[in-house]
Amino acid sequence: VTDDSGAQLTPLGRKLARLQVHPMLGKMLLLGGLFRCAQPVLTVCAALGYKSPFLCPLGKEAEANAAKRALAGDSGSDHVALVAAFDGWSREGGRFASRHFLSAQTLSYVARLRGDLAGGAPG
Repeated sequence: VTDDSGAQLTPLGRKLARLQVHPMLGKMLLLGGLFRCAQPVLTVCAALGYKSPFLCPLGKEAEANAAKRALAGDSGSDHVALVAAFDGWSREGGRFASRHFLSAQTLSYVARLRGDLAGGAPG
């Protein structure tokens, strides 16, 4: 692929162009494969490509924030919390989502996006 000036995509650029995501998320996907952590990276990319599954109901903000912190564990990382939320919902479904102030509908959509990303990742 070249543009009007004759510039060509780099090998990385060609791989990223095949992915249907923002280039930053595409790089994250490729690096996830390289570093052998593709599954959690797929989850993070799918969630970042849509919207947060974490809910914060009026009057229950402290409980919702505590649930999110518990999912993150000692890491304190929102990305770790996202992976734990998705994994828990995948295992236990709506009951897990309700207990942890998560949107089951959003997680369901994230699961579809995750599948799309896994199918579109170059080998």
